[in-house]
Amino acid sequence: MRTCACGNPFSPYKVSDVHYRREFFISAVDQVLVGSFTADRPGAVSFSAHLAGVMDYGKQYSGGGGTIAEDGAKGTVVGKIRTEAGGQGEVVLHGQVEHGVVTYQVHLRVIAMGGTMRTDGDCVRVEGADSAVLLLAAGTSFKTFLDVSGDPEPVVRQQMDRAAAKNAAALRADHVRDHQRLFHRVSLSLPASATSDLPTDRRLAAMKEGKDDPSLAALLFQFGRYLVISSSRPGTHPPNLQGIWNGDRNPAWDCKYTSNINLQMNYYPVDVANLGKCIEPLLRMAEELTVTGGWAARHCFGARGWTLGFNTDLWRGAWPSGGEISFFTTWTTGGAWICNRLYDHYRFTSDRAFLQRFYPVLKGSAEFFLDTLQEHPKSKYLVTCPASSPETRHHKIAGKGWCLQPSICAGPSTPVRQRPGSWGWMPISSGRWRPRGSACHRRPSAATARSRSGWTTGTTPRTTIGTCRSSTACTRAARSRRMRRPTS
Repeated sequence: MRTCACGNPFSPYKVSDVHYRREFFISAVDQVLVGSFTADRPGAVSFSAHLAGVMDYGKQYSGGGGTIAEDGAKGTVVGKIRTEAGGQGEVVLHGQVEHGVVTYQVHLRVIAMGGTMRTDGDCVRVEGADSAVLLLAAGTSFKTFLDVSGDPEPVVRQQMDRAAAKNAAALRADHVRDHQRLFHRVSLSLPASATSDLPTDRRLAAMKEGKDDPSLAALLFQFGRYLVISSSRPGTHPPNLQGIWNGDRNPAWDCKYTSNINLQMNYYPVDVANLGKCIEPLLRMAEELTVTGGWAARHCFGARGWTLGFNTDLWRGAWPSGGEISFFTTWTTGGAWICNRLYDHYRFTSDRAFLQRFYPVLKGSAEFFLDTLQEHPKSKYLVTCPASSPETRHHKIAGKGWCLQPSICAGPSTPVRQRPGSWGWMPISSGRWRPRGSACHRRPSAATARSRSGWTTGTTPRTTIGTCRSSTACTRAARSRRMRRPTS
C-alpha cells in the first residue's frame, strides 16, 4: 500500500558488501522519468547508460542502426533513428516511426555526484561516483489525430532543463505531493488477517487455498486507483490494452483501445474512487470519435450520428474492423457503451456544463441507432442487425478457429439491453422495453427518443433472438429497405 500511496517504487540490493538503492519514478509535474542510484559507501556507483532504438521482435539496439544478435536471434532497428551527444552527460536520440510520419526525440541526461563522467558517442559512462541521477524526457510530433506537425525538440528541451534545475530530493518531493493529492482523496480499511503481512504473491496464493484476507481487497482497490492516476491525466490519452507503455514493435492487440469492454472498464471506478478528473482523456476521445465515427455512420451505414466498432486507436478509427474476420466486424455499439460512461459521469456529478458540452456526442449516438435498428421478424422489437455479442459465438463449427466461428445474429443481448434516455443511452438490468400506450414494435420518433417519453421495461414471452435464422430474416428485411443518406 505504501508504494501505491507514494508512487515511487525502489529496489534495495547488495553487491559484495555494498548496499545499493535504486529508485525510479515518472513525474507528471516535471514530465520526466527520474532514476537515482545511491550506495552506503563513497565512490561505489559506476555504470554506463545509453539510448536504444526499438528492434523487431522486441529486441533493443544501441548505436543508431545496424543489427545485433541477442538470445540467438538477429534483429534490425525499426524506423529511422540517430543518436548524438548533447551537453555534458547527455545523449539525444532522434527518430521517425517505421512507415510513418511521426517523429520523436528522447533526451537522456546523467548528473553524477563525485567520481568521473564522460560521454562516448551514444553512451554516458560514470565511474566511482557517490550517487547519480538519470533524467529522461521524450516527445513526438503528434498533436492530434488530424495533426502531426509538432516539433518535439523545444518541448523536450524545456522539460529536461526544468527538471535538471532541481535536485533528486526536490524532484521526488514534487512527484509524491502531486501523486498523493489524488491518491489520498479516498481511504479504505478492511480487517487484517494472518496473511496480511505476507508478500502479495503469497497472499494471492493463500486466497486460492481458501484463506480469508479482506485487507487484500483494499489493496487491490487502491492499486486500481494507482493505475488510473498513473495512466490517465488530463491532457493525455486514455490507457490502452497495454496501459501507456509498450516495448514491442508489434504489440499485443496492436496497443489499441478495445471498446467492447476493456476501454470502459478502465474508467468504471473513476467517479466512485474520487478520481473524476482522470476521466478527461476518455471524454476528449469521445468527442474526437464523433468525427471519424460520423464518417463511418454516413458511408458504412447510411445513418446519422456516429458509431464505433469493437476497437479504435490513436488515429480514432471507428469503421468496422477485423478484415475478413466477421467475428468482430458486425458489432456497432462501441459508441453507445462509451456514452454510458458519459451518462454515468453526469449522473454522479450533476454537472450541467458537462451535459451541455457532451449533449451532441450523446445525441449523435442515439441518432445512429434510430436510423439502423431493424424490426425483428418474430418479436417485432427493434434490434441491431446484422450484429454480434462481443467476441461470442452462438454455436461451434468443428475444425474452425476461434475467430472464424459463427457470430452474426439479430438482436444480441448486449445491445438490446440499452434503452433511449433523455439524451443518450442507459443500461437496464433485465427485460425488454416497450413504449407505454403503443405497440411494442413501433420505431420511436427522434423527438420521442430525445424526450424519453414513457419508455419502460416490460416482461414478454422469450423469443428466439440470436439465431442464424433470425439474423437472415432481419438481414433480408434490411436489404429490402434501400439505404440512403438522411436529409437531416
